[in-house]
Amino acid sequence: MFKFFNNKKNIIPDELDLTGCRRNLSECFDKIEYLKKEKLKFNLGYNLFEAIFKKAQFIILILDEQGNIVRFNPYMEKLSGYKLSEVKGKSWFSTFLSKKDYAEVKGLFSKAIKNIKTDGNINLIIKKNGESAYIEWFNEVLKDENEKIINLMCIGRDVSYNSKAEKDASQTEQRYRLLFNSSQDVLIYINKYGYVIDINDRVKDFGYTPQEIIGHHLSYFSHIFSKKTLTLAVANYAKRMAGINVSPYEIEATTKNKDRNFYMEVNTQILRDDNGRMSGGFALLHDVTERRIAEDKFKKQNEELYKLNKLMVGRELKMVELKKEIDKLKSNIN
Repeated sequence: MFKFFNNKKNIIPDELDLTGCRRNLSECFDKIEYLKKEKLKFNLGYNLFEAIFKKAQFIILILDEQGNIVRFNPYMEKLSGYKLSEVKGKSWFSTFLSKKDYAEVKGLFSKAIKNIKTDGNINLIIKKNGESAYIEWFNEVLKDENEKIINLMCIGRDVSYNSKAEKDASQTEQRYRLLFNSSQDVLIYINKYGYVIDINDRVKDFGYTPQEIIGHHLSYFSHIFSKKTLTLAVANYAKRMAGINVSPYEIEATTKNKDRNFYMEVNTQILRDDNGRMSGGFALLHDVTERRIAEDKFKKQNEELYKLNKLMVGRELKMVELKKEIDKLKSNIN
């Protein structure tokens, strides 16, 4: 038997009390009409709720004040694998939660049942087959005719795919960061307008922090590169963004405290978005300072050898000329 309430929270009696209106037939008919209308309103509301309850493609869960299961909808039965008859009256926490989440969710329930908003919380539920699902919850308290809280209605949305995608994305980002920062080369992500979006920790070896580099345009780095080098780098990046192939080239730079120069070989690859449009470039700067020093040393040694060789050859030629002169003198004397 249901109890019916009007808009003023007054109970609508199941049987009309005609006491006091036996002599006033008009008043009796008014009461009858009022009762019919109020019950009709209730029935419309109740039927609407039942239709939503049965057809909703989200969880509708009703818990009592202790967190025991009063009712849940067919969607929850399908999602969880449990029929309502299997778990009705059982603790929601011990039935559907893992032990590690029990205390946290129990604390959220304690707030929600006191009408303290906890909307938007996400936690795992354990299905009958042992699988899990991430559910985002929104709660509303249910009250009796005396405004006493008697139940908590929980609306749940399965966000397992989103949560898994976010988790996978987070793990991918962590792996990317690990590889990005463990590289022995300087790696730079530059957008199509020439601004540095990201740079790895390798740049610290030259006295700079990523924060000093990120967000600036390539033309900003005149304190790092010579004018000639900077002009070359900006021009070559513009060519790559125009789709022109640029062979690896060398640039010269200086450390932050200006104590030494270093040389980098630059290789740039084009990056494209999902639609195939150019979104920027990925530059790999390989430190070739030692090779460059060795090449310069070798070049200097070659130059010195060339000078020495030229000197020695010149000396030999002079000796030959001198010998000819001596031979000529001897011939004249004889």
